[in-house]
Amino acid sequence: MPINFLLTSYFSPLQKPITLSQQFGFQIDNPRGDKEIAYTKGLLTDLYEVGTGLIPLYSNDYIVTLDSIISSYQEIFSNSDGYIKEFFREYTREKTFDYLAKMWCVARYDDEGLIDEYNEIIQHSNESGQTTVITMEGQNPILQNSQKLVNYCHLLSLLSHNEEEDYFGRVFIYDDLSLPGYKIPDRISKDLLMNHFLNKFGSEQRQSGDWAAWQHGSKEIQKNAALLEKAFNNGHAEKLLYIGNLLEIVNRTYDERVRLLILTSIIELLVTRNPDTSRFNVEDSINKQFQLKASILIYQNDKERDINDIKERLKEIYKQRSNIAHGNFNEKKKEKAKGKKKAVVTGDYEKLVSDLYVFNRAIIEEYLKDTKFVEFIKNG
Repeated sequence: MPINFLLTSYFSPLQKPITLSQQFGFQIDNPRGDKEIAYTKGLLTDLYEVGTGLIPLYSNDYIVTLDSIISSYQEIFSNSDGYIKEFFREYTREKTFDYLAKMWCVARYDDEGLIDEYNEIIQHSNESGQTTVITMEGQNPILQNSQKLVNYCHLLSLLSHNEEEDYFGRVFIYDDLSLPGYKIPDRISKDLLMNHFLNKFGSEQRQSGDWAAWQHGSKEIQKNAALLEKAFNNGHAEKLLYIGNLLEIVNRTYDERVRLLILTSIIELLVTRNPDTSRFNVEDSINKQFQLKASILIYQNDKERDINDIKERLKEIYKQRSNIAHGNFNEKKKEKAKGKKKAVVTGDYEKLVSDLYVFNRAIIEEYLKDTKFVEFIKNG
């Protein structure tokens, strides 16, 4: 049965859908109705059974189980939320996967009515004893809008996380390659445990990484969703969703060089313009623009940062970007061989990628807060 949602890494009973984007029809919701719940239960059980390091369904021993995760959630939040209290009124351990399915958070997109149409075709075909295969091509709204949702969630995750320099692209949407080494079956167990411990031991104060639980991260997600929606309404949707697509591509690779190249290109897209080729060396001009304009915006975003340090890091980033773009993969090794201690640190691709996530977030935040100012900087 085709469904107009993708799973997220969150679980929490939601009284009603939460709109992320009115323009694109994106929502955070729970499965609603018997068919959606049955579909989600089947998806969770199938994926869960093929994962590794699975959490036991239930046990009489004092260990974490799926039953204890749900029971703990019920205990923590029922007293303060009447809807959650009523939601769990008939819970028993025999209904563990039923309740997981009902409380799993999903991200909906606008299928433009096609999913109902396809389901009717499938039902009619089954009743007639026939087999029908539905194929979808690239222009199909289901494919296009679900991909826009994935791109959007990558962008929203970058803006909403609170992992600081430890962030390497974690996204709350489940697509089949959302993070290297983090396929969906294995993510389910990991995310269940993460949500459980954050809910059980988290405090009122936000702490690094607690955005991975809905109860801690939802306010920031909704705040940034509102900023994105304002930018969409002002005509910037295409550019922002393209950036989200680039972020998704970054998450599909293990190669830190590719990650560095693409993350650098996002900053170039936002802050650099084509130079006058009759007056300037193109790459040298873009390099100078990149360092100066990005430094201004990153410092504007957080004036506790040292602007000279920012510029030095951007200089190293662009240097390594150029080495990678031109196939000079041995330049970093040569610098280390010459005993340049600074190069050992600044040429570390993983650390540069970490910096790039921090810098990208800062510049995108400034773009959302004052698009005209960022475009003025870019065109200046």
